[in-house]
Amino acid sequence: MPTDNTYVFLSHSHYDFDKVCRLRNLLEAEGFKPLMFFLKAFENPKFEPMLKPILKEEIDQRKRFILCRSENSRKSEWVRFEEEYIKSKRIPFEVIDLDASDEIQLEAIKNYRRRSRVFISSQCSDKDLVKCIKKELNDYGFTTTWNKYIDWPRDADVKSKNHYALKQLIDTAEDGYVLYLLNSNSINRHQLMELNAALQMSARIIAIWITGEALPSILMLGGTEWVKNKIDVRNQPKEEQVRKIVDHLINYDLQFNEE
Repeated sequence: MPTDNTYVFLSHSHYDFDKVCRLRNLLEAEGFKPLMFFLKAFENPKFEPMLKPILKEEIDQRKRFILCRSENSRKSEWVRFEEEYIKSKRIPFEVIDLDASDEIQLEAIKNYRRRSRVFISSQCSDKDLVKCIKKELNDYGFTTTWNKYIDWPRDADVKSKNHYALKQLIDTAEDGYVLYLLNSNSINRHQLMELNAALQMSARIIAIWITGEALPSILMLGGTEWVKNKIDVRNQPKEEQVRKIVDHLINYDLQFNEE
């Protein structure tokens, strides 16, 4: 079972304690670390000026969020405050109906996982850029994997490399995103293998054009529909490339927020 070590902030009404505990148990069974956050002082209006900055700071320290929907949460001013602040930060979140069945809630949890996992397909020459992308994505709560065989010795068994890379890709791309780094006008056999596998799984692919004067012909593989989701970061400093790539992924992910 996949494990996500990112703590999940549950925005909820304390009047739904039992229902939120049920959701928490489902999340923990799926390998997540959910946080039920409530202070008794919230009930005293005189502490509001003190509590709101604390709550904002708590949200600032978290990376992933689930908005627990119920009649109680819709009436709660504190829940409304939390949700408005979360949305203002453009942070990916998932909405779960506390009155839904375990099956429906479990599917929403799996959708949460789909939207938090990223596989990076790249060439050896882009290793430093990949490491920077991974660090930035991890800071936003994404779980990242990549074709780590590019660190293997040149004389390592090719079959073993391919098997390892495909396992990494399938474990991630079946549920999440694939960042496909396009280096110059060529592509190596490993990236070709990874692209074929991702297309067969109908993965969410983001093509990232990092060098070259013309787009490689590989972009025509499997039709052109997947190529529409691409960004051009050529001739930019590495820091700007990373920032643009991460922003694009977050903006793409935000469209799947359900309300």
